[in-house]
Amino acid sequence: GSSGGGKLSRLGDVNVAVSVDGGVSWVSLADAFTYFDPSDVPLIREVTPRFTSVSEHSPVVTVQAQNVAPTKELGCDWGAAGRRAGAYVGGGAVRCEVPAAEMGTELSLRLTTDGVHFSETFAKA
Repeated sequence: GSSGGGKLSRLGDVNVAVSVDGGVSWVSLADAFTYFDPSDVPLIREVTPRFTSVSEHSPVVTVQAQNVAPTKELGCDWGAAGRRAGAYVGGGAVRCEVPAAEMGTELSLRLTTDGVHFSETFAKA
């Protein structure tokens, strides 16, 4: 995808406020709406933590990315280690369960919002 121009500045979570009394009072629904471009792929910025213990049961990493949203197909693709569902937690963050791997294994990570098109690989996640 292109991920270029001024498009990225409009992507992400926005706060939504609603009023049922003509604007006299408002109720804020923080991070209630997420803009993303389904014609483009996510862009991974950071993965934390970068290391996990092989003895940790179901380790999880948090992926900071652009152009992600809580879609039905949001996923974390670990290459040969398989794909897992991603959990959107807001602010461009996705939580990904790390698949079991042998000690010393380096895994590569890609994100998808549609299950078909993937971000570029974030190596050594």
